[in-house]
Amino acid sequence: MERVVQLNVGGVHYDSTVATLCTKEGVLKDIMNGKASCIWDGEGRVFIDSDGLVFGHILNYLRHGYFSIPPTFTDYPSLHQSMAYLFPALPLYEYPRPPLSHSIQSPDRLNNLSSHRGGYLPAPHSPYAKVGLQLQHVEDLINKM
Repeated sequence: MERVVQLNVGGVHYDSTVATLCTKEGVLKDIMNGKASCIWDGEGRVFIDSDGLVFGHILNYLRHGYFSIPPTFTDYPSLHQSMAYLFPALPLYEYPRPPLSHSIQSPDRLNNLSSHRGGYLPAPHSPYAKVGLQLQHVEDLINKM
């Protein structure tokens, strides 16, 4: 019978199985296999010092093997930071990408790309920074026309 594990991730509580948490190489698998120490909260749950709100998406990724993120989700920087912490060896191409609608607010014109105008332009350390810079270059070219 599979063992259920109770987690406290940044104050948000989750239940999962050892098998699910061991799906990918990283902190969770190391904790479940006893290769890494863990902290227990006052209720006996394994405490993970990560963003509890985005962890639900990560847990579903471990359960199903793919990300299923609603279109209203916008906190990709926190999700990527949590992924990097929990799975340091995971290649960036497995990270979820924001939908194009997060990058381009107006599909008929590329006019809302930069963060100072309300669009989504990734932080310089983000795996999508290069794409964001390329989109900024496209916007500059269009504005010169």
